Amino acid sequence: MGNLTEVGLRSALKNRRPGVTLELADGTVPGLCLRIGPYDATWSLRYRVTGKQHRISLGEYPHTSLQAARALANTAVESAKAGDDPAAVLEANSTAHKFDASPTCKNLYDRLRAHERTACLAKI
Repeated sequence: MGNLTEVGLRSALKNRRPGVTLELADGTVPGLCLRIGPYDATWSLRYRVTGKQHRISLGEYPHTSLQAARALANTAVESAKAGDDPAAVLEANSTAHKFDASPTCKNLYDRLRAHERTACLAKI
């Protein structure tokens, strides 16, 4: 199990195959892996709290970089060692894994109208 690199991740994304899910484990942070599916790649972390194994998602690659995923995973591992639930801790403390992946037409329209209103007001 070796350390993941950005070059290696980009290469794995280029070589993905339909119908095959690949899981690349990171040697730096125990439990951290990149799950590469036919259409997306997601960071996930396996951890144990009170003897039960859990898995949480840390974000999509490349929106969440390797360094950001390692930082989130380290935070989650430390909270799991303390007996806390890392999913709750990450949700409360971090917004790095949250983004609007698929805005709706209404959201796009509202943003456009707000931009037009501010542009019109600036001309007055």
